[in-house]
Amino acid sequence: MLGSIVLNIPKNSKYILSRINVQKLGYKLPNGDINFLNKETAVEYAKNKIVQQIKNNNTEYGVLIKDRRIIGEADGTNNSVNIGKMDNLIKRLWNNSNLKRDVDFLHGHPDKYSSGATCPLSCCEGDLETAISAKLKSIVAYNSRGEFNRIEFTENFSPENFYKIMKKFEELLVKKMASPEDYKKLMEIKKLKDTGNNIPESLHKWFEKFAEKTEMKTKEFLESKEYAAFVHEFYSNYIKDCGLKYSTNFNNLSLIT
Repeated sequence: MLGSIVLNIPKNSKYILSRINVQKLGYKLPNGDINFLNKETAVEYAKNKIVQQIKNNNTEYGVLIKDRRIIGEADGTNNSVNIGKMDNLIKRLWNNSNLKRDVDFLHGHPDKYSSGATCPLSCCEGDLETAISAKLKSIVAYNSRGEFNRIEFTENFSPENFYKIMKKFEELLVKKMASPEDYKKLMEIKKLKDTGNNIPESLHKWFEKFAEKTEMKTKEFLESKEYAAFVHEFYSNYIKDCGLKYSTNFNNLSLIT
């Protein structure tokens, strides 16, 4: 079975066929993979499909790239990609012991706060957890404007240091949600737990009331543009310490430093 030629141009484009740059044509193999002449063109193909999916349906689309080859594609919902349709990604998630970090995962983050304004890559679950588990080289999110939010894994990446930094993230998030007085009590409980001491009944009762009081506040914050800024600032200030490189030009984040 022979392959086929893939036009690397946006859908519904008004390009005249005689003007198509043959250097940007892809060759679709019988197994569904698409080969391009270089990685830049493969990335351009992925970006076009991802951005078009957001513009048409405001849903995610994911593309897996190895060197200059597209090795997986799948659509999704407004907050996730159906990775079950991407065999090569599933294989990496199940068995990554001898894998090199030579695959990039590009996907869309649909409009969330306003047109073109959305959240960065998720850190506690989803995006970064998938990237770590599948030993990806990088993970990238595009918004409806074609702007990017990217995390790359350097040769100095340390999973152990990453999870330590995630504890810092949790502490900062708790501090954001709690008053200074409440935060002091939370740190007192944490210290007692870390040292193996019993937590007094009075603190147990206080914590139950605190959790109930802040549950809705926390849910609302996690869906807000302020949370997007919070994650962006955390990435900018901390994740380089575990061998990750963060960059973005998201319009609703790039002015926050």
